[in-house]
Amino acid sequence: MNIEDLFHPDVVSPNTWGLYNGVDACVPFGIWETLQADMKTQGYLETYAMTEACFPAAVFMCEHGIKVDLEALEDTKREVRAEIERLETELRYMLGFNLNTESPKQCINYFYGIKGISPYINRKTGKPTTDDKAMARIARKGYPEAKLVQQIRGLKKLNGTYLEIEFDPDNYLRCNINLRGAWSGRWSTSKTIFQTGMNMQNLPPQFKKFLVADEGHMFLEFDLRHAEWVATAYIANDPRMIDVVESGLDPHIATGMLISGAPEELVRLDNEVVGHASDPIEIEGLRRGSATLRNCFDRYYFPRSMSIRQCGKKSNHGLNYDMRYRRFALEAEIMEKEAEPIYDGYHKAYPNLKVYYGRTETQIRKDRTLVNCFGRRRRFLGPICQELFMAAISFLPQSSVVDIINKGAVVAVYNDDSDLMKPFRQLMQNHDSTQNQYPVDCWSDMARVVHRVVEHLNIPLTYNEHTFTIPVDLKVGRNWGEYGKDNLGGMQEIPV
Repeated sequence: MNIEDLFHPDVVSPNTWGLYNGVDACVPFGIWETLQADMKTQGYLETYAMTEACFPAAVFMCEHGIKVDLEALEDTKREVRAEIERLETELRYMLGFNLNTESPKQCINYFYGIKGISPYINRKTGKPTTDDKAMARIARKGYPEAKLVQQIRGLKKLNGTYLEIEFDPDNYLRCNINLRGAWSGRWSTSKTIFQTGMNMQNLPPQFKKFLVADEGHMFLEFDLRHAEWVATAYIANDPRMIDVVESGLDPHIATGMLISGAPEELVRLDNEVVGHASDPIEIEGLRRGSATLRNCFDRYYFPRSMSIRQCGKKSNHGLNYDMRYRRFALEAEIMEKEAEPIYDGYHKAYPNLKVYYGRTETQIRKDRTLVNCFGRRRRFLGPICQELFMAAISFLPQSSVVDIINKGAVVAVYNDDSDLMKPFRQLMQNHDSTQNQYPVDCWSDMARVVHRVVEHLNIPLTYNEHTFTIPVDLKVGRNWGEYGKDNLGGMQEIPV
């Protein structure tokens, strides 16, 4: 049959689409034998099988969606718009005139013209840019107005991108899921085919608090604790990282201790005193207000723009995959002269990371292929360069973590047909965590469900002759936002 003939004006009928779909469904059978042989030869059958196994759960998530609290949404809109107005007033008072933060022309004229800052250039266009990275660099030089521009733009994006989206008629947020959204095996999400919903995997905290569990249900979020850092410890075979994991110490505190040289109790005190402050002058004042910290200034390294623990956290998140100190400075929004000793301290603390980088580079140059903790292979194409090596270095931890989630929290949980698990509803996969809900009419059943899901996630991994598991954290709540005095129904961590 000629497909074009189906749509000839003389033969189009109510059966046309049915016939087309029937022909279309036959095509995979015609090519399956060839593809199956190729996948078997190249070692990709496991990847195919895992992707196929995820489909039923993913389809359910797309169909069910998450309920939206429209009242909370309107409250959030008002809060965000009020904050935009407040920040714009502050910026206008600082500059003495109105600056349109969305206008590249006005921002270029102000920062590179009036202020005389050397322009940052967009590598693709070769022209001056005042994008977010440029604003971060300018803010680091001591221009608070650049930070205000970033904040205003961020809130305007929140308002336009997240708060004005179109929901489905039943007031549920849904999305389309692409099971092969990224080379690591991570899913990606986007608008539905009806142009409602959005990407649901990277929602900002302000947005989440008006996403609520169904009536009579409670959200259960299962999260692999410090997942990629733990996986990297064993994959890189770094003895000190492994010691941190197996001791049960908070990795961010441990890394802060190793970079600063300070003892644990001092790192914890510094974290209590400094909190999430990022202004160097404010932080110095806070530390000088503590006699204990003040008396230690000459003995240990204290980051200027963050607490020691926050320094450890940013390092743990940014420096495992061969990020260099200049890029780290940009990502962490700190000065390069502050980023360099942090970078050096991190790799002095965990020296086997660079051995792992070299081992990975050698393997890529050899056959461009890596195999993760589950035996899943990836062949790295493209030019041999630093970007390719960084992608390869991150592949093993990231892909191993997402495979735990997909095998344990997605496939195994979906296929668990016990009476206990029948009311359990999977709502979204978020790379290293899953969002779910369960009825609240029987707390003892909910407790048993939690332990059942943790069992499914407790998958032993083996690499470099080390066998390890990644701990699971649990949060519960009536809405998906963070718990706090202004959001008592938000997600709270519960020991498991």
